[in-house]
Amino acid sequence: MNGPKQEPRDSDGHRRCDICGYDLHDNESGQCPECGAAGPGAVRMPPQWRILIVALAVPLALLLLWTVWSMVLKLR
Repeated sequence: MNGPKQEPRDSDGHRRCDICGYDLHDNESGQCPECGAAGPGAVRMPPQWRILIVALAVPLALLLLWTVWSMVLKLR
């Protein structure tokens, strides 16, 4: 069984960015300020998925509102 992935570190034991090698020693967010890469364990959704989620969620929300409103009108 594989253990947890080890973060890249320099000779001083400081964490380094996987992409550009920037020193992340005092970085709490885990995101590299130099290149913007996410640190280990960070999960970032690609922007195209956000657009897809909004494109599906808005019509579904409108359909739900329309259905509920229709039910309310029928009860009157």
